[in-house]
Amino acid sequence: MKTCNANPLKIVDIQIIREIYSQAAEREALTEKLYQYLKKQDLSNQPVLLAYLGAALALKAKNAFFPLVKLDFIQQAQTIFNQAIKLAPEDIEIRFLRLTIEINTPNFLGLNTNLKLDKALIINHIRTSELDTTMKQAIADYLLKSGLCDETESLILKSIFI
Repeated sequence: MKTCNANPLKIVDIQIIREIYSQAAEREALTEKLYQYLKKQDLSNQPVLLAYLGAALALKAKNAFFPLVKLDFIQQAQTIFNQAIKLAPEDIEIRFLRLTIEINTPNFLGLNTNLKLDKALIINHIRTSELDTTMKQAIADYLLKSGLCDETESLILKSIFI
């Protein structure tokens, strides 16, 4: 019998965080709740949740009115994503979160320089990732619809889930 060392509460927490995050882009109040919850947690050994904190900061940037506040939030998000990636460099969920933020960041800010790297890592590791199939499918669907993938990359992603 295979045992799992993961805390079941953390598994539930990440599922809830994913659900809230998926709705937060359209609901500013949820963005703030997600941010407030995550910033109170000790995320030093939880790189995926740390990445969600970065993503929440990026959403706060989207919702901010003043350009300098927007820039500050997005720079904080970038720093947090870098910390999360340093802790778990091959985690495709972290890379996916950063990719979804960077693809929506204006080019002139120079804060979307990791798109190709993140896309390549995701494509190369999605098949062997420990993420559940639903999350892998959501990541693949996003990449396919994003316009970032060339024909070969699209075929690879499609072949995994057909």
